[in-house]
Amino acid sequence: MREKINEIRNDDSFKKHISKWELLKFKIREFTIKFSKKLNRKRREYESHLLREISQCCTKPELNDQEKNRVIEVKLDDLYLERAQGTFVRSREKWTEAGEKNTLSFNNLKKSRQQKKSILSLMINMVENKDLNCIEN
Repeated sequence: MREKINEIRNDDSFKKHISKWELLKFKIREFTIKFSKKLNRKRREYESHLLREISQCCTKPELNDQEKNRVIEVKLDDLYLERAQGTFVRSREKWTEAGEKNTLSFNNLKKSRQQKKSILSLMINMVENKDLNCIEN
């Protein structure tokens, strides 16, 4: 990746830096897609390998195989937890980008509650004082 960055940085065919930036973003995206596909393929192969091992252990029930089966199940559980964590991160990222916008009624409700909580006057020495500077101090 550093080679690509230096290659784009030293490329003088672009007159504007914005063009270099857009090309760099494209190259990074291209690299990450290839990398992610490769990583996913390895995970799927590993998962199918673990499932095959579990099925082999179930067909030949021996005492030693039960311990091996338990270890494989733990590895498979870890793999599923990792997959769930990735789904959680993607979901959180989606909500961060799209977000849920506050409605007008919610904003009005928040505003009215804030006004109810604010102190508008204060009794000092049996005298009502409405000066905000005096109330704040």
